[in-house]
Amino acid sequence: MALYNLTEAEKTIQIDETVTDLKHSSEIVIKDLLTEYETELESNLNLMDETVTDLKHSIKVVLKNLLAEYETDLESNLNISKVEVNFIVKMDGIEV
Repeated sequence: MALYNLTEAEKTIQIDETVTDLKHSSEIVIKDLLTEYETELESNLNLMDETVTDLKHSIKVVLKNLLAEYETDLESNLNISKVEVNFIVKMDGIEV
């Protein structure tokens, strides 16, 4: 139906219906986009949580390995120090 055949009242009603339809369509599109965005956001947050968990685990492993290496080095150094101290004590003739 062409608008030029309609009365002003009919044109107004038709325009109002068109605007209402556009509003409704826009609301549907916006809701769909929002749902899609929320889903993507949740997915990204889950990936971030997994990444943070993996990172925490990796850091713990590295720290444990460094601590074990440090303890081994420390024990070696203490054993060397004991040998040196024992050697020095024996050289000076001092008994502990």
